[in-house]
Amino acid sequence: MQKSPMVRGYHLDGKSRAVDDCFFVGVCGGSASGKSHLSRKISDFYRGSATIISQDDYYHDNSHLTEYEREIKNYDHPDAIDLGLLYKNLSGLKSGVSVEAPRYSFESHGRMSTGQTFFPNKIIIVEGLFVFQHPELRQLLDLKVFLTVDHDIRLIRRIRRDVEERGRSLKSVLDQYVATTKPMHDEFIEPASQYADQLISCLDSKDMDSAVTTISQRISDLTTEVN
Repeated sequence: MQKSPMVRGYHLDGKSRAVDDCFFVGVCGGSASGKSHLSRKISDFYRGSATIISQDDYYHDNSHLTEYEREIKNYDHPDAIDLGLLYKNLSGLKSGVSVEAPRYSFESHGRMSTGQTFFPNKIIIVEGLFVFQHPELRQLLDLKVFLTVDHDIRLIRRIRRDVEERGRSLKSVLDQYVATTKPMHDEFIEPASQYADQLISCLDSKDMDSAVTTISQRISDLTTEVN
């Protein structure tokens, strides 16, 4: 009989309750590298005993700006994200308390009126462009995963996502990519790969499945199992 996955004393089938604290997995990489998809696959592997926190919900609220100011703002710079609040929320979860977090709308470039509540869980997956940028936040992460995918592939994925899911025009996506996305990737995101414990390239579903296997094994290696 196959054993259920375990993390720091937890049987992840929910039958055992003793645990030291949350295990934090950071998933970083360029725009449209597959961070959200991989995070969902990891969460599915642990059958609901993992919580995903997206850095995207921590964009600063820009609803006070004019439509033109929101359009020209550089959203690809770390300063666009409230990394301090993200760190505060993760620290709260690590100490065993629930936290109130914002939710962000890419259509309005502002925070939604209703937020979301996160509770401590056996595994906390933190995914986003800049989760390796904040030194104290980086120290909270027990396992840091960086996705390496070629620029051309990520651009195609980004166009599809932003046009189909976020209601943007092709021109606006390409203009942003040339003006800020690519330069900020080269300046901030790619250099952050030096902090990764695991580099992974995910081009298709087979790569994703292999990545989940690799990551779950790393988690197993880094945690203490209870007999």
